[in-house]
This record gives sequence, structure tokens and C-alpha cells, in this order.
Amino acid sequence: MRRLLLVLLVVTSLVLVVDLARPQWTSPLVDLGATALGPVQSVVQWPTGGAARARAERDEALMLLDRARSERDALAGRLQLQESAPATQELVLARVVGVSAGSAPVGAREVTIDRGEDDGVRADRSVVAAEGLVGRVVSTTATTADVALLGDPRVVPGVRVGEDRVLGALDARAAPGLPVRPFGALTLTVLGEAPVAVGDEVRTVGSPGAGPYVADVLVGRVTAVDPDDGRLGSTAEVTPLAPLDRLDHVGVVVPEGPP
Repeated sequence: MRRLLLVLLVVTSLVLVVDLARPQWTSPLVDLGATALGPVQSVVQWPTGGAARARAERDEALMLLDRARSERDALAGRLQLQESAPATQELVLARVVGVSAGSAPVGAREVTIDRGEDDGVRADRSVVAAEGLVGRVVSTTATTADVALLGDPRVVPGVRVGEDRVLGALDARAAPGLPVRPFGALTLTVLGEAPVAVGDEVRTVGSPGAGPYVADVLVGRVTAVDPDDGRLGSTAEVTPLAPLDRLDHVGVVVPEGPP
């Protein structure tokens, strides 16, 4: 074995010397070696290159899959919104692109959507998610609109409660003497002494001209009834059904036809 290695070393040295002195003499040998060893080289290098290509293709496939899932979820959200729109109204689909502006009033809960006057959106229009009422439009530009959410002092819709459709109003804060509400919960004040029960649905009464609130849109459910302390009208805690802290796609309800 040592003799064979010695012979190969001597031959290699001679070839290198000749190649330096007369490259034209050794070029056929180089070509022959490349032809003979090329397939071996490609086989030896394949695992590394092939693995890299496989990883790149896998990463690209995962990226495309994530994009397809996002588009699927967006489409599902839009379809749910369209199905939840009042039959007599048109829905302008929008996406939340920002949160409370610096100029918003103290205590405001406000988001910005990517549709505005150019899309038919006007102030004092209801904004809904697939689960129910979100709030109302308070200001617009040509391409965006600011939406005050449930829990904002500027959002006080009239409502009907339960199967008896008792009239009441929702407010962002509890009256003095009432229990402190969980974050996001609303205070329901019922007209008169009509009973209210946990689990009762709360829906909008509606406004003249469908603004700022369209009629019969689900807002939330009664989650607690306040003790009767002699106040005028029963009060209760209402939890909105729309996920106000993670809104994505919403719809602005606009009247059919020109504004």
C-alpha cells in the first residue's frame, strides 16, 4: 500500500511539473479525468445541494400554506359578515388598520378602518362584526374612517332585551353604587321594572334613517343582574359578543342607494 501511494505521489508530481511547462500535453489527461470523475463528483455533492434545495422548497411550501390559510380565514370572515348584514342594508367590508388616534377623547375606544368616503362610508353608521355590533363611525376621510367601539362614552345604543323585547339603553360605565364592571362590559338600564335574566340577548332598537344604529343587530348577552337598590329601572351587566380586542374584518352598514 505504501509503495502504491508513493507511486501515485510521484506520478502526480510529474504531471504537475509537465502541466506547468507544457499545459497542452496534459489537457487531454485533465479532460479525461473530468469526464471520468464528473459523475462521481456530482453524486458526492448531491446530498448537500439536494438537502438545501429540499429545505428551500419546504420553506416556500410552508409560506404558501400560511398565505392560503390567511386568505381562507379572511374570506370566511367576509362571508360571515355578508350573511349577518341586515336584509335591507348594504355592507361595506373593511379591515381594521389602526387603533385609538391621539386626538380621541379621554376614555375613547377607537379603531381606524381602511374604507372611507370614497367607498360610501359616512359618520354615524353602524359597524358590525360577524358576531354582532362593534360600534359606530365617528369621522371619515376619503380612504379611512374612525370607529368608536362599544364601551366608548360616545356609543350609547338603545336596545331591546330578552324574548319580551324590553326597552333599555347601554352605557359604557356603571352608575354610582353599582358593582365595578369587568373590562369591556357594559351597563344595561331597563325602562320600568321589567325583569332581566342572565343569558338574555340584547339587540339594537334602531335609529331613524338607520343611523347611527340599525335595528335588530345583536349586541351581546346579559352576564349579571344588579341587586335592586331602589334605583329607577333595573340594571345589569352586558358582555358584547364581538371580539373588540382583536377585531380584523368588519362591515359598515350603509343604506341602499345614494347617501
